[in-house]
Amino acid sequence: MQCYQQVLVANSSESIDSNGLNPLFILVFGASKAIDRQPALQTLKEKLPEVLLTGCSTAEEVAGEQVNDDSLVITYVAFEKTKVVGHTEQTENAENSAEAGEVLLAKFDQKDLKHVFVLSEGLNVNGTSLVKGMRKTQRRK
Repeated sequence: MQCYQQVLVANSSESIDSNGLNPLFILVFGASKAIDRQPALQTLKEKLPEVLLTGCSTAEEVAGEQVNDDSLVITYVAFEKTKVVGHTEQTENAENSAEAGEVLLAKFDQKDLKHVFVLSEGLNVNGTSLVKGMRKTQRRK
């Protein structure tokens, strides 16, 4: 696995740069205002349309030993032999979290599944129930 991390601070004119990596997925974490203000997400989608792009808003962004406010932290991740697949599932409220977990995990081909990385909305999802639903689907397969 190879990773490269780029920090885009407020009012920066720095361009998107994966530092020569051919990432399979990209994680973007940032302040809500920075996400809304920066054209980085659209640029990433245009420059790397085949790459899984995911992330979420944060109160502060951590990159290495740095903690920033009002920035975007973009982490490019490349693997030599790993396949990366992404799926999403919507839920309207926390009471549906277990069902959302079941439906989400069922979308993956279980045969070669080794790991699952989940990012979730924080107010309308019960994380414990979400994972219980995922485990229930995993046991059925």
